[in-house]
Amino acid sequence: MCGIAGIIGSRAADQVAPLNRMSTALAHRGPDADGTFTSRAGTCALAHRRLSILDLSVAANQPMHDPSGRYTLVYNGECYNHQALRDQLAGHWLFRTTTDTEPVLAWLITHGKAGLRDLEGMFALGLWDEARQEMLLARDRHGIKPLYTHSSPDAFVFASEVRALLASGIVSRTLNREALTTFLQCGFVGEPQTIVEGVVALPAGHAQVVSGNGRASAPTPFASFTDSGPTPRNEEALESTLRDAVASHLISDVPLGVFLSSGVDSSAIAAAAAAAKANLRTLTVTFPDEPVFSEGEAASEWAAACGTNHTEIPITLTELLDLLPGALRAQDQPTVDAVNTYVVSKAAKEAGLTVSLSGLGGDELFGGYPSFRDVPRVLDTRRKLGPLAPVIGSVLSGAAPVTWRRPAKVADLLRSAPSATAQYFARRRLFAPHQVEWLTGTAGHGYHHGSAADVFIAAFAVAGQRVVGIIEGAAPK
Repeated sequence: MCGIAGIIGSRAADQVAPLNRMSTALAHRGPDADGTFTSRAGTCALAHRRLSILDLSVAANQPMHDPSGRYTLVYNGECYNHQALRDQLAGHWLFRTTTDTEPVLAWLITHGKAGLRDLEGMFALGLWDEARQEMLLARDRHGIKPLYTHSSPDAFVFASEVRALLASGIVSRTLNREALTTFLQCGFVGEPQTIVEGVVALPAGHAQVVSGNGRASAPTPFASFTDSGPTPRNEEALESTLRDAVASHLISDVPLGVFLSSGVDSSAIAAAAAAAKANLRTLTVTFPDEPVFSEGEAASEWAAACGTNHTEIPITLTELLDLLPGALRAQDQPTVDAVNTYVVSKAAKEAGLTVSLSGLGGDELFGGYPSFRDVPRVLDTRRKLGPLAPVIGSVLSGAAPVTWRRPAKVADLLRSAPSATAQYFARRRLFAPHQVEWLTGTAGHGYHHGSAADVFIAAFAVAGQRVVGIIEGAAPK
């Protein structure tokens, strides 16, 4: 996983204690090695925590410098086309490692900011140029790897986690109430906001330049989600694309496996991975106390069909409750997916795996959630009711106690606009606006809740447009 952190400004060299606290806060991301760097001019201080995946030698540790000492890179991620970059740089760069970090460093030195578009993978990075007294920050086009920043008159700080910025002592611990509202509706905090006021996420596919005095440029895009390549137009093209993508994720010098549920997303990944890698490990967490929620039987059948080395990890309700404090501590940004992600990740680590593939995001791309089937029917009903719908919704909302979720959900659907986008958001959000007001004590304060819809729609901008098209096509006019 790895973790990166940095302080940029005229007094960065004096911030040894804050930088060390940031590094310590990121130790769980990189238990294999840690390193720090302070620029000669004293305007940049960097820290890195390493989880070794490619090239386990000391030479691959970070911060990593070029031979001249002008450039220094801190990098968190995986560059899946690093071998192709190596081949293109042959004769121009004498590589000392087999890690993907060094080709990324060499490529960006050779091609500058424009070279970011050529990096295929997931990453968050900071490249310091001592001669220009500039830091280039960048994040992958899918926004898989996190990168958070905070700017003050004295310094610009960045890190892989919000908790590291708070640990620095430079960032005040102030709740972002709009982000809290977004979380209560969406189940996550929508970027670029974070749960901490004044801390923002560098947007996916964006880069930012920070000068040695701590002044930062506005983030600018270098790539978008749709730059990944043409959309497959048939089953054969989709299968080929999926197989190639999964195969590129299997390059590792440490044990690797797949999180396997019974969903279409992880099942497809497990099948593609098993075809490319012999004796593939797959893991499924089961819940013997609540068999209705357990996917063990279906996952085992699929693992047998794929020929994987499958392991079931049973978790009782008591064990799940015991794990809850650890799961909450492990959260950086609040998300409703935190507990299940923590449980399966902990199980993978205890099973000896360092790297695991998951189906995260697949249900959005392939319509795996029940909401995709529900919305066309709800949209049809909403359109038939016409102008009566919001009236009925308001009456229902006022008659039912605010704590009753089902009436609140129905009222929310009726009061939402008769469009696929609005109905999709109303179906997916956790709490209706009036419930959020009750939970946060903001009723009657004129607080704006509409931003949550904007965040939700933006988060699913690509997959969501595809889903909306399906919904509109399925719903009777």
